[in-house]
Amino acid sequence: MTRPSLQATRADRWDGTSGMSVTSDDPVRVWLARVPDDPAIVSSRSACLSAEEHVRGARFRHSGARDEFVFRRIMLRELAGSILGVPSQRLQFSEGAFGKPYVSVPSNSELQFNISHAGGWVVVAVSRLNPVGVDIELPVSDLPIEFLTKQVCSVGEAAMLAGFPPDLRTAEFLRIWTVKEAYLKATGEGLTERMTSVDAFALPEPWSCAELELPEGVIGAVVWKGDLPVGSIGA
Repeated sequence: MTRPSLQATRADRWDGTSGMSVTSDDPVRVWLARVPDDPAIVSSRSACLSAEEHVRGARFRHSGARDEFVFRRIMLRELAGSILGVPSQRLQFSEGAFGKPYVSVPSNSELQFNISHAGGWVVVAVSRLNPVGVDIELPVSDLPIEFLTKQVCSVGEAAMLAGFPPDLRTAEFLRIWTVKEAYLKATGEGLTERMTSVDAFALPEPWSCAELELPEGVIGAVVWKGDLPVGSIGA
């Protein structure tokens, strides 16, 4: 069994250095980072977080989940601050009507971003002008594929999945899921729309999609508004 192909792109590794940029000629970029194993590394860089972010982080009972949350916020702040030329601790974030975050200070920023995490990996997709969404997932053996297929897939997608051997079905399902999740995150509407009505391999115009090339079996997709060639992403 084969499935319709999607364009693919790599995610740039983020190492915390400065000089990150996104221009109108390079409208969509994706960065990838691994959450450090040493909590001291995460803590040493957390001064840029707001008081509200520190409070949110402290609510996590499990130290690993807390460190991952803090690292995600550090990564987002340092990337956005570098791109905008603003100290990361001065950035302020707010949420739209459906909970999608945006940069509210500086108020003249048109920066679009989205973030996802799985299996200790974090990805941040950033665009100067175009709404963008990203999702990554780590395949697990006990995923209830039959149940989720009914909730997520169109009739055609479900038939396609049924044609794959059981040992390949989870990964193929997640390729569909990540595209749909990234699309709904990009639109800012989240799961207010039934996922079965979205065709992962033929998104509505003017939306575009690319699969992410990721390590360790992680599956992901980025969706953006516009028809930019794949070479413009992460180049």
